Amino acid sequence: MKRILLLLFTAGLSASAFAQPKLSPTQQAATDLFKSGKADEAIPLFKKALTENPKDAYSLNALDVIYFQAGRYTEVYECASKGIIATNGGLPFVSMKAEAAYQLHKYPEAIKLVDDYNKKNSPDARLLFVKGKCLEANGDAQAAIVSYTAAMTADPSYAEPFLARGNYLSGLGRLAPAIKDYDQFITLSPEDPEGYNMRGIAKYKNGDFAAAVADYSKAIELKPGYAQAIANRAMAKRDNGDLYTALVDFEAAIKLLPNDDTYYFEEAITYDRLKAFAQAVPLINQAIIIQPNKSVYYVEQSRLLLQFEYYDQAKTAAESAIRLSPENPEGYLMKSVALSNAEKWPEALVAINIGIAKNETYYLFYMQRANIYRHQGNNALAESDDAKAKNLASKL
Repeated sequence: MKRILLLLFTAGLSASAFAQPKLSPTQQAATDLFKSGKADEAIPLFKKALTENPKDAYSLNALDVIYFQAGRYTEVYECASKGIIATNGGLPFVSMKAEAAYQLHKYPEAIKLVDDYNKKNSPDARLLFVKGKCLEANGDAQAAIVSYTAAMTADPSYAEPFLARGNYLSGLGRLAPAIKDYDQFITLSPEDPEGYNMRGIAKYKNGDFAAAVADYSKAIELKPGYAQAIANRAMAKRDNGDLYTALVDFEAAIKLLPNDDTYYFEEAITYDRLKAFAQAVPLINQAIIIQPNKSVYYVEQSRLLLQFEYYDQAKTAAESAIRLSPENPEGYLMKSVALSNAEKWPEALVAINIGIAKNETYYLFYMQRANIYRHQGNNALAESDDAKAKNLASKL
C-alpha cells in the first residue's frame, strides 16, 4: 500500500485526478520542495495552500503521502477524511483513510469504509486488500482470504493479495497453493524481493532445500543486505548439507542484525551438527542474553553443556526450559539425561516420568527411561520401553 500511495502522489504532480490546470505559486513551491527531497519543508507550504483553498485535493493528497512516508498515520487519517469530503468520496482518499485506519488498529472502521465504497462503485482491488488485512488482524482469517481472493478477481494484475494469501496458506502448511500464489506475485512483481523470500520459506517447509536456496539468493540479489533472506538461506544450506557456507551466511546476517537472537541460535545449531561444541556455546549463550524467555534456547544450551560433562549446569538449563514451557517434552528429556549422566538414577526416573505423563507419544522418552531401568537392573521394564520407543518411532 505504501508504494501505491507514492504512485498516487507522483501522478498527482503531473496528471492525476487532483492535478489542477495550473498550480498556484504556493502549490508549485511545495511540490518543488517535495521533488527535491525536502518533504518536511514542503508540509507548511501545502498547509498554506489549504488555507487559501480548504478543498484543495491536490495539497491534501500531497500531505497524505508525505505523512504516510513518515509513518504519521494519525495525520494521514485526518487528511484523508478531509479529502473524502473535498472530493465527494474520491477513491485515493478512501484508500488512504482505510490504510491509515488499519495502521491505527481501527479495523472495523476500515472495513466499513471499504464496504461503503464498494457498495456504490465497482469493487476496488486495493480496498479489498486493505479489508483483508484488517480482517486477518482482527482474527477472521477465513473472511480475509475471501477478501484477498475478491481483490484478485477485481484486478488480476494487482500483486499484493497474492502475497498475502500465500503467506496465510503457508502458515497453515498448505504449501502447494501457497507456492502458486507466490509464483503469481513474482510474475506480477518480479523486482520485489519479498516474493522470493516467502516462496523460499514455503519451499523450505516443503523440504525442497535447494530450491529454497535459489529463491533466497534471488531475494538477496534484488536486495543486498536482506538479513532475513540471508539467514533463511543459511538454514536451507545447512539442512541441504552445506554446513560450512551456511556458517558464512549466518555470520553475515548477524553482522547486519546483531540483536536478532534467532540468528545466534540457528548458527549454534549448525555448529552443534558439526560437533564443534566449543563454537556453539557462546552463540547459544548470546541468544539467551538477547532473549531469555525462549524454552528452546535452554534445551540447546543443556544439550551443549552435556558435551562438556557439566551436568549440574545442564540440569539447570533444562529446568529453565521446563519453567518457560512446561509442555515442551525436550526440557524433561534433557533434565533426565543430565541426572542420568550424573548417575542420579531415581531423580532421572522422576523427571522422565513427568515428561511421559505430559506426552505419551514421544519415543525418546521411552529410550531414556529404558536406559535408566537398565542401570537400575530392571531389564524387563527396559525391554518393554525399548519396544514402545521402536513402535512410536516407526510411526513418524
